[in-house]
Amino acid sequence: MISSITIPARCGAIVLATLFVRLAVADEPASVPPATADSPADASSPQAVLQRLAASIEQPREALELVGQLPRELTAADRARLRMADAAIGNRRGEGFAELSREMLLALARQADDQSLAYLHEVFESLAERRGDAAEAIANYAMAERRRAADWRLLVRALPLLESGQATTVLTALRKFPERGTKPQWQREVILAGLRTDETGQAAAAELLSYWTGLKSPPAAKSSSPGSIADWQAWFRDRHADLPPAELPRDAEQAKYRWAELLPLVYGDAVSAAEASVGEAVFEKAQCVKCHRFGARGEAMGPDLTSTRLRYARREMLQAILFPSHSIAEQYETMVLVTDSGKVFSGVVEARGNTVTVLQANGEKATLDRKSIDDIQTSARSAMPDGLLEPLTEDEIAALFAYLYQRRE
Repeated sequence: MISSITIPARCGAIVLATLFVRLAVADEPASVPPATADSPADASSPQAVLQRLAASIEQPREALELVGQLPRELTAADRARLRMADAAIGNRRGEGFAELSREMLLALARQADDQSLAYLHEVFESLAERRGDAAEAIANYAMAERRRAADWRLLVRALPLLESGQATTVLTALRKFPERGTKPQWQREVILAGLRTDETGQAAAAELLSYWTGLKSPPAAKSSSPGSIADWQAWFRDRHADLPPAELPRDAEQAKYRWAELLPLVYGDAVSAAEASVGEAVFEKAQCVKCHRFGARGEAMGPDLTSTRLRYARREMLQAILFPSHSIAEQYETMVLVTDSGKVFSGVVEARGNTVTVLQANGEKATLDRKSIDDIQTSARSAMPDGLLEPLTEDEIAALFAYLYQRRE
């Protein structure tokens, strides 16, 4: 059972497209016509550049050069045109699109107008593969302009998705907000984000943790550099022993598949070429159907995967499958129940009336009378078992992702 993904689905594909158009043209004056071949303009004017940009989105490298030609500040009409051009990128991350996506959203953040900021938030909510770019853009806005509570919440939610430079940017921006993250899960994500960066990012993570906790450095710091990310890891382990440790996930020694090998697979041509109908059978073979709903199939004890394409980046999905206990959403925590007869049940709990249903790691359900439960404890391990991909071939894994990420209109 996938237990680590919590970002909700906000829009279906059709609704999303309609919403982007509405946000994109929100402040375009009715009196300003769009640039066309019949409305001559200086070839270097923002309007002319945006016209060529809109026509070049399918050639991302050419489009990227055009983004670099735009002035820092645009008119309301040109901001709307830029948003419309960006909406055409959608969720694509293929060759050239990753860099174009980032630069387009950074350009929109520099505009600092309400419509463009609302658009950035909607990209974050609805385009899973672009959440890191949207968070980086919002972080840049926050550092350059002003800090808004809604942006702070978005940046905190983005922490599990970020690495390298984007993680450093967001960690640095969060330190400038007056808000402090008091939940241990948030503090853990700051440590993990720091571990996914270089020394500069780790220093930013340590500074943010110091600000959030009010501690100059963790008590009983043992490293040669007091206040280092290693000291914060030890502090978290001692303070929150009931939670998963603040450590990056690692491949099991005897694992058939490795993260570094599967990540390019799920983003590669194998998924594009795979048959979603084959993936439907794999969805059952891998036991996903026992805990997750996809359309009308499956159980609803874990997150609904129907809108996977819009809700979860492929790297998020892969991490949740390979390392199910690395990050467990609060509503899917594993509970250990002991009955008055000494029997022990472990899994995700659903309480109804006088009974409690436990979905166990093997996919089986146990229904208990509330009165028979003698003790309940939270477990740091997910109810989702390890190694679900082990029985599958690479072709079957590709088909599974093709099934989960198919377009569902």
